[in-house]
Amino acid sequence: MKIELHVAKDMNSVFETLKKRLNARGKDLLYVTLCRDMKSPLQYQVDFLHRTVRDFFIDQQVINQMMRTRETLSFSPALSVCRIMLALSKAVPFSTSEPDFNQVFLFSDGLMRCACTVEEEYETYRVASDDRLHDAQNDLNQTFRLLDELDNTNTARTGDLSAHWTSLKDIPKGAFQERNLKNFIGAAIQSRLSLYVKQKITQNKGQIQTKKGRPLLDYALRPTMVTPLQLPIQEGPVLAIVQFLLENGADPNEKLKIYGGKTPWSLFLSVCYGHSLGSDKCGLDTDEITGTMESMLLHGADSACMVTDNRDEQMNVLEIAERMELSECRVCRIRKVMRAKETTQQPGLLKRVRTLIWGELE
Repeated sequence: MKIELHVAKDMNSVFETLKKRLNARGKDLLYVTLCRDMKSPLQYQVDFLHRTVRDFFIDQQVINQMMRTRETLSFSPALSVCRIMLALSKAVPFSTSEPDFNQVFLFSDGLMRCACTVEEEYETYRVASDDRLHDAQNDLNQTFRLLDELDNTNTARTGDLSAHWTSLKDIPKGAFQERNLKNFIGAAIQSRLSLYVKQKITQNKGQIQTKKGRPLLDYALRPTMVTPLQLPIQEGPVLAIVQFLLENGADPNEKLKIYGGKTPWSLFLSVCYGHSLGSDKCGLDTDEITGTMESMLLHGADSACMVTDNRDEQMNVLEIAERMELSECRVCRIRKVMRAKETTQQPGLLKRVRTLIWGELE
């Protein structure tokens, strides 16, 4: 599919064609509104005719239920939306002299969000050894190609700019720095695309060490991002990617110039402490938090690392874990790993202790 911008004068004919299709299929439920303050092709938006209908479908999850009862082996809604988002990415007007990055990231983030759903579906079938695993694998492979094409498309369109297109997105508030050194793998990590990230890094493991600026491990530990999508964003580390990066040479104690000498480990603990101050800690995946702390410690993270709290007092790993209201069992797991580190200094022995500890937990 080539990059072909929608010309404003062509939108009327496209609108009329789609309007007829929409009326034929859902005239009593859906309608099209013209939003003149939006840029093409977002001027025409489909909405529910009645708010009660909208609330019914969304709140009762009726659409998901309908999809489950009418499943087909050859159709993936998430993959279809990925294709749509890529097509829109290639059609949206864009000028490097007057760029509108909001639309660029609206479609790219939308594609990556749906790609994450495709990955989750694949993992569900894989774990269950489901007969649909073969189809899910095909969907996954197609999704990976769409992600590659998304990166190639936006790279080509922003070729006149000095930084990779993902660096043009606003950064979150707080202790986050990019300095125009972000890349597509970093964005994929923030979107929690574990399988895609593993495949791309496996093709070139050297990028774990050679990535300039913010390291990939930091993205996995602190995947917070800004997005124009009006959807809830999952907070907390991406454990699967954290473990993969650590197993392939990522350094939890690397002193980062971009962060004034702080390490990925200390930055992660600081974020954990920040979450502990608010009510949002209840929405975090405590298994992911606990597993991340264990993995970091077992791969050499400094167990004596301290974080300064809002009273200028020092807090250690266990104190932060307790403040995050992790269960006693989870705190005990972290404590066990720390004790194993203190008593295990022989090369290779810590790895055997790690297997023993996790074996006991299983």
